[in-house]
Amino acid sequence: MPTDSAGGPARPPLFCGNRKTILCGNRKPAHTDTTAAGPSGSTSPLPGAVADRCAPDRHTGGGTPHVYIRPVTYDITLVRVPPGSTLEEAVARLGADFDPDVEPAPLRLTAAQRAAWERIVDRVARDVGPVGMEEFPYGLTLETVGPPGRVQLDYCGDTATVEVAYGHAGPAARDLMRRAYRIARVVEDESGLTGHDFEVDQPVRTGDPARAAARLSGVTDWVRQHVGQEGRSRSGQ
Repeated sequence: MPTDSAGGPARPPLFCGNRKTILCGNRKPAHTDTTAAGPSGSTSPLPGAVADRCAPDRHTGGGTPHVYIRPVTYDITLVRVPPGSTLEEAVARLGADFDPDVEPAPLRLTAAQRAAWERIVDRVARDVGPVGMEEFPYGLTLETVGPPGRVQLDYCGDTATVEVAYGHAGPAARDLMRRAYRIARVVEDESGLTGHDFEVDQPVRTGDPARAAARLSGVTDWVRQHVGQEGRSRSGQ
C-alpha cells in the first residue's frame, strides 16, 4: 500500500463529510500547508495525519505573526465495495472521480440506504449512548453526546466517515477510539460498507483500537509540543 510523507499508509481523500468536503459534504477543503514555522523561522514538517488536513493560518496582530492550526480529525473511512472488487480498487475509483472544482450533487439516498441510516442511529443510541443528528444537503451527520468526547459519523449512503478530533491523548484517546471503532462496526453491520483505518492501516472489523489511540495520542502530543512552542515563542512568553 502507498505510504505518506511520514511513512504511514497513504489515506484516501475524505469521501463523506459535512464540515470538510471531498466527495460528500458542505464545505470544500482548505489549502494545505504541510509545515509550521519554528521558533527561529525554521519549519518543521507536520506528521502525516496532520499534514493532509492541517493548514496554519498566519494572522498579524500588533505586528507579531501568530500561527493557528485549524482543527483536524482522525478519520476512519467506510466505502461500498462492489462484488468482485477490492477495498483498494473501490477507494481508487472514488478518488479518480473526485474533482475539487465541481460542486457535489445533493444527496439522494435510496430507500435501503435511508433504512440503513435509521438502523445505525438506533443502534448507536442504544449501544453507545446519546447522539445528536443533523441532515445537510450532501450528507447525514450523527454526533455522540457527553463523555469521553465527541465522535462524529458522516453518512452518504455508499460512503461514510467516522471522525475524532485531534487534541486527545492517554486514557481519553483510548476511550474515544474504542467508541469510534464501535460506531464504525455498527455502520459495517447495518449498511454493508467496508471500513478501513488508513491512519494505522488496519481494517475496522479486526483492527485494534489501541493502535488507533496510540496514533491519536502521538499526533496530539506532537502538535502540542511544536505548535505550543511556536505560539509561546511568537508571543514572547
